[in-house]
Amino acid sequence: FEEENAPHLRRGTPRFKINSVVPGSNNGATHLSIVIQEVKDHLLTNQIKINKINMKEIARLVRNRFPGSFPGNGEIKSIKSAGRMCGNALKTAIKKYKAKQSVLTRTGNSGPPESEQDRSIRTILDIDLSAPQHNRRNATTAIPTPRGQQRRPMILNPSPIVRSDAIISRSHLTDPERAESVTALNLGVPVVDTTYRQERSRLNRDGAELR
Repeated sequence: FEEENAPHLRRGTPRFKINSVVPGSNNGATHLSIVIQEVKDHLLTNQIKINKINMKEIARLVRNRFPGSFPGNGEIKSIKSAGRMCGNALKTAIKKYKAKQSVLTRTGNSGPPESEQDRSIRTILDIDLSAPQHNRRNATTAIPTPRGQQRRPMILNPSPIVRSDAIISRSHLTDPERAESVTALNLGVPVVDTTYRQERSRLNRDGAELR
């Protein structure tokens, strides 16, 4: 059915090439240029590195826009196959761009004006350089606490927490202050080490009610 209604997909058609024009594109854009544009938009939106991109999703986005994209050998390429081709094509395009920039840097030549594809690749590399290594998609999750156990709080600073205005002065007491403390704390009365039985006998002699 597909071969009858899609002449460009009949058997015997040329093998798919990433630089081929996307069927249905208004300006005759190639698969490579559309893939690079989708990658750039994806990086701008998510602020992630290139190696975090799911190329199958990029291929799916292209396929949703252009149902006839990624043809070859009389059949529509699967998303998995198309994603693999998108990844390889992107790596090759970036490699060529870096090689060209390296030559221009060594020779000091400004070279021809950047094409739209070159500007897109430069943007992709800039985002890849500035994006954080870890993001929400690949952030590690906290180790769960086993059921029935409570995680002890971690004390980062074991020193006691005191208010700045509550620091105790270490100055010596004056003679009047020392005398007042002795009276208030009853420090002048000698401490008698009595047993429980001796204490009850004393209370009995004093007429106290015992229980």
